[in-house]
Amino acid sequence: MNDLGSPLEELSLFETWVITSHKSSMAYDLLSGKNYKKIIKTDSPEALKINTFNHFHQITGVTLSQKSRESFDDFIYKKESYSSFLQSLKDLRLYPNQDFPLFNKHIEIYNELEKNNFCESQTKIMHDFLYENFLITDYKLIKNDMLNHRDYNIFLILYHLDSLIFKNFNQASIFKFLLIGKIKGQKQSTHHRFWNLVKVLSCIEANQKLGTFIDTSKKQPKDEESFSFVNEKLAEHIKYEVRKLKEGKNYFFYLNHFYYLLGSKYTFEDTKSFSSFSITGLWLIYIYSVILIKPESIIVNLIAKDLDSIYLMFKLNYKSEGIYEWPSAFDL
Repeated sequence: MNDLGSPLEELSLFETWVITSHKSSMAYDLLSGKNYKKIIKTDSPEALKINTFNHFHQITGVTLSQKSRESFDDFIYKKESYSSFLQSLKDLRLYPNQDFPLFNKHIEIYNELEKNNFCESQTKIMHDFLYENFLITDYKLIKNDMLNHRDYNIFLILYHLDSLIFKNFNQASIFKFLLIGKIKGQKQSTHHRFWNLVKVLSCIEANQKLGTFIDTSKKQPKDEESFSFVNEKLAEHIKYEVRKLKEGKNYFFYLNHFYYLLGSKYTFEDTKSFSSFSITGLWLIYIYSVILIKPESIIVNLIAKDLDSIYLMFKLNYKSEGIYEWPSAFDL
């Protein structure tokens, strides 16, 4: 696999996101002294390290890998690494994208907003960009006092990304499904919902390569139907990892496993049915569905109708191909 070739590399990337983005505004809160209980009260770089490692352990129940610990100085001493979201998108080859200039612009404005500590002038630039380029159906969702929150801006960017990926599903918000959806009327974990999406996409890809069509609105694939592209040894390994996810013993599904199940030998490679932008974009949305929203975030006050309004705000700018129906077992 290219670039993200091993679970250790993906784990390190995930840990970096947790440090700089988890609990949404964690990095901002640490640096500004807001909303964070320090176990060491001084403001030295060493104290920041210890406080952050402790916070990470509280979040995940595990300790940081050695590789992440060794690279932590970048987070403390280099201002550009503090604005990490854009770099994450570059690492995953989601930005820049020549097909989606508005998405590129959204990312660039956000990057300046974060680097300038969400100041009033930069918040106004983001506000004006959204109003000038998208149909706002509910004005309370794009107010300045919401756009000066790091988590809410990333939330909007993820919805923008959601509107661009898998356009063959007609008007269905994958991000909303991962956040609050149900499967056959039952509330499941985000990991469980993501795994069920992976199964559907794997079966679409398998049928496409056979020249057949699967009616996704009626058929919910079984776990064993999702491994047609991998050998028995790898299939057993992925099944084990999925089982740990469902049991809460693992904290994310590996990107390279996702590509394997779609018949790809390399990350960032298009398949017969899906672009790498869509595959990796879905994986990023899944990751942030797990790590973004904290109890005190303004996002938790949004209702399902608000999520629909945000999705349509972006979706109306992009044509849906509508090849496949949204699975009937997935409740939005």
